[in-house]
Amino acid sequence: MRRSGTVLSLLGKGETLTVAKCCLVATTIYATMPLRVLCATHQADDTRCLLWRRSRLRRAWDHQLDRLLQTSDTPAPVIEVVFEQLATSPDPNSRLIPARNPNGPSRVLAQLANDWWWEVRAGVAANPSCPPQVQQTLVIDHNPWVRRALAENPQAEPGCVAALTTDVDFGVRDAAAEHPRCPADVQINLTTDDRWEIRRSIAKRQDAPLAALSLLAHDPESWVRFFVAANPNSPVHLRTQLQNDTDAKVRSMARHGGTATARIANSLAFGLNQGGSVAKTANDAHRP
Repeated sequence: MRRSGTVLSLLGKGETLTVAKCCLVATTIYATMPLRVLCATHQADDTRCLLWRRSRLRRAWDHQLDRLLQTSDTPAPVIEVVFEQLATSPDPNSRLIPARNPNGPSRVLAQLANDWWWEVRAGVAANPSCPPQVQQTLVIDHNPWVRRALAENPQAEPGCVAALTTDVDFGVRDAAAEHPRCPADVQINLTTDDRWEIRRSIAKRQDAPLAALSLLAHDPESWVRFFVAANPNSPVHLRTQLQNDTDAKVRSMARHGGTATARIANSLAFGLNQGGSVAKTANDAHRP
């Protein structure tokens, strides 16, 4: 049997080849590289075909197609075909390429949003170019990691972010609570979330509404109140109120929140996505 590179080279020259019972011919060629290949022996999606199973030939072809995406002078129409072909590859790792690529066509991303492999759908959910209508599909995806990827996508639509704040999965809900596009009224609603970590995520937000901070200043969890005191946008009257808190660390932060040391602590705590994971992990480690 011919090597995969040799087969692709001959297909790129317009030859018709019979390889492992597959009669192959390139119907679209760009610079001696086959872009579309037809098997006259098998129907599309037939796993007996070298093109529709994870064969060496298919992997080699996908690799060549991927190289075209990384070449700066590849014409736009060719790029369009490459995205289409990779999106139909039997190898999920190949389908991940267009799923994650911000230049992927909307219709290809819509197709991949229904992929059987959840990591491909998560790739679409994390893609900054994920279309709004596709996001609406992914909001209700059955896999929480797909919904989490959307909740962490900076370009997620506010309406989708709002929907994800009511998710059954804590990680999804918390990521949505920290999202820069989380609507103000939704932030206020999250002050009553059952998980104190999510209420803390709102307390950390520098764009948190005053109504939310006022409610969280009375939160039963001391770490939530601590971050209200640490929030540089908390008004003076809330800081004054928290200076008499029952918890020593809350009182200390409320009294010294304007010092240089406190400002450095605040920059670490608030620096990552309104309250990043690094600061959150550090705070959890010191939680009583």
